[in-house]
Amino acid sequence: MQKTVRDWVPRFLLDNPLITSLLLIAVAVCIRLWMHHEKSTTLSKRLRKLRKKIYSNWQNNPTINVIRIQKEYTVFLPEQNNAEVYVKLMSQYPTKDSPKPSVFNRENPFLSPFPEGNFIDELSPSHSLIYNSNSLLRCHCLVITKEFQPQNSPLNERDFEAALMTMKAIRGFIFFNSAADAGSSQRHKHLQVVPYSSFRYGHIPLDSFVDMVPAERRVGQVFTIPQFRFKHAFYAFPQPLIPKLTSANLGERTDEVTGAYRAIMERLGNADLKIAHNLIVSSKWIFAVLRRQETARGRIKINAIAFTGSYVIRDDKDHELINPEDPFDILLDVTFPLKS
Repeated sequence: MQKTVRDWVPRFLLDNPLITSLLLIAVAVCIRLWMHHEKSTTLSKRLRKLRKKIYSNWQNNPTINVIRIQKEYTVFLPEQNNAEVYVKLMSQYPTKDSPKPSVFNRENPFLSPFPEGNFIDELSPSHSLIYNSNSLLRCHCLVITKEFQPQNSPLNERDFEAALMTMKAIRGFIFFNSAADAGSSQRHKHLQVVPYSSFRYGHIPLDSFVDMVPAERRVGQVFTIPQFRFKHAFYAFPQPLIPKLTSANLGERTDEVTGAYRAIMERLGNADLKIAHNLIVSSKWIFAVLRRQETARGRIKINAIAFTGSYVIRDDKDHELINPEDPFDILLDVTFPLKS
């Protein structure tokens, strides 16, 4: 005699439909949790492979012009809990015309085909990852759009999603220079990601100043810091973005960053994004500042990195222009006053 499904089901389940229903629900929950785990594991594995590729291919890469540091100064601020500001003196000064291998696309180095060694990986259908060809910081990566988009066009969810994955892979932070007045040297849209390990003590000085603001005045809201006497804004995320970034919450985290970006731009009176600006995104907060020109003191080029509390200068004459009593004073030259 051929057996039916009922013959394989234990009698006590047939006699107890409530228990049967609960068991089916439990099985469904287990399957859902397993699928969630598989998705999370898939992204984690992908980003671990990406991290390994970034670090291993960086060494002795012929497409990277590594800018050497001749001297490094540290400015201590006793009245700010001994917070530090770094000043790095380069042995050479890079420009957009600095020597590159002849295989680079001279008109737009962010369009394929890329020279062997410069391209890292595809991040998404819309974005790729390459190395910064003039690099002061170790494993300095560029998140670029595959098709040309202007650098001053609004950042969107796809931009932030690709950048967040890179940020997770190399355990770093994102920065963005929206236009020439904000320190950008290329017109093709790109965000930049560098690992925290490229900085002394594995963090950026700006973290110290943000931490001085009481949590109740910064978490989940837009705020400013007193050290910056120019128009700027921060937003502190309720939960850190990166430690638990998974396939399941990547979209949610991306929306959170995009929403925070638009909120601080609106607070700064730049909702239409027509004013040049710099952006920095860490795992805990996002920061933006409006820009009116690129150069401070008539000679020092300022981009987003300067707002992390780390200046890059050409010579001792540049160093003399940075006030050790108030190292952020120089930033007033390139920003808008608080009451403008």
